[in-house]
Amino acid sequence: MPSPDRSAPLSRDRIVAEARRQLSEEGLEQTSLRRLARRLGVTAPALYAYVTDKQDLLAAVAATGFAELLERFEAIPTDDPAEVLREMARAYVGLALEQPAVFQVMFRFPPSTLHVPDADTLDGATAAFTWSAGAVAAAQQAGVIHPDHDLSMAALVLWTASHGSASVLLLGAPDGQPRDIPEFQGLVEAMVDTTLRGLAQAPSA
Repeated sequence: MPSPDRSAPLSRDRIVAEARRQLSEEGLEQTSLRRLARRLGVTAPALYAYVTDKQDLLAAVAATGFAELLERFEAIPTDDPAEVLREMARAYVGLALEQPAVFQVMFRFPPSTLHVPDADTLDGATAAFTWSAGAVAAAQQAGVIHPDHDLSMAALVLWTASHGSASVLLLGAPDGQPRDIPEFQGLVEAMVDTTLRGLAQAPSA
């Protein structure tokens, strides 16, 4: 990852970009405003003109991650409802494997559509989840998902399955980099197939 240009003027965008680099190189536990200021070649108080605290900084980093995720969703090159759900899962897991540190930060901020107590919601998370819920609704209208399934629950099931797959693919990776583990080959495809087969059936009583 390229080194920051210390001659560039300080801005919120520059701070957030460097925070992403810091997260990728040092991990969440080592990320702090003081260390970030040192990387940028400024004093820690200089950052407070652009970010209020570490939580604000992490929220800004998470927002960039959700913006990327939404871009990937919107770029899915098919209108076939089942294939959209497959591509959605691939996009989700792909982002997690490419940006594991950002992925970790993103899910400190749930969408506002979920009533998570004592958590700061994020508009980007809401937008990404709303887009995926729309894809689930289209799949149900097309008969890919059984009409008796609750749409919100079906969307959560697909999200949970994708999130779990991403987490498993990062298993045993203290440096945040995915491992080439033979047993995991085809995991995402198997997850999507199994989940869609289940959602195509009527929910159990």
